[in-house]
Parts: sequence; structure tokens; C-alpha cells
Amino acid sequence: MLDQGGQGALVVELEPPTFPNGIAIEANGDIVWAESYTGMVRRCRPDGSGIEDVGRLPGDHPVADGLAVAADGRLFVTTVNGGGIDVLNPDGTYDQFIEVGGIPTNCVFAGERLFMTDAGAVADTADASFTGQLWLIEAGVEGGPTWTGSIV
Repeated sequence: MLDQGGQGALVVELEPPTFPNGIAIEANGDIVWAESYTGMVRRCRPDGSGIEDVGRLPGDHPVADGLAVAADGRLFVTTVNGGGIDVLNPDGTYDQFIEVGGIPTNCVFAGERLFMTDAGAVADTADASFTGQLWLIEAGVEGGPTWTGSIV
């Protein structure tokens, strides 16, 4: 559903809600996201039309968290229970798994380097856990362009 928001902004609401988590914008302006509890990666046009299933992450219960887009269109998706980064081709076919261990959460490209956060421990309490880390991975592929415009 589309709704004209305040100050000329366009608000896009997608149905049904499915716990979307990692989100990025592809070079052509399409929005792509990973869903934590379905293990699906989906995309849509900026106006909210044409929602498409890109692909599902492997495994019985992948819990997707972060997502980054490479310049070649591949999607790098972290899973908190997977111990690494699943890489999907732009058409949704599976490309590779980058094993890093830990509990990968978010990721972002800086040139050919992929920075990834590692939660360190699964949150099972309200108490703070200071076991996380920031990883630097030589991805061997350039990250996609940083989106500097607005989506309308």
C-alpha cells in the first residue's frame, strides 16, 4: 500500500509483514531485503510494486540479518545462526558461502572490503554482552554504489 507521507516523502508499506531485517538499494534503485524468519530475500521497485522473491537462503531455519549489494549485483547476506555470509547471484541462484564463524549480524562494503559485525553471543537475556567484534573481510569484489539520492 502506498501513502503520501509528510514533506513530500513517499511511504511504502509492504504486506504481509514478515520480519524484514537487512535492507539495501540496488544500482537500478530497486529495494532488496532479507527476512529473518522466512530465510527469504525479496526485492521491489521503489514505488512498492512488483514484489519479487529473489531466493531463499539454504538450511532448515536460516535467520537472515544483514545484507549488502556488490557492484556485480550479488547479494551478501549474513545469518545469525549460519556462521558466515551467504552470497546470492542477482537472479537468486546460490553463489557461495563465506565461512567466518561467530554470529554474523550486519555487513557493508567499503571498496573491495566487506565489514561485518559479529554479535559474539546470542542475546538470551536483557543483560549487556560485550563479546561482539567487527570483522574485515577481503571480498574480492567491489561493493555496489552508495545510494545518495532519494527514492520517490
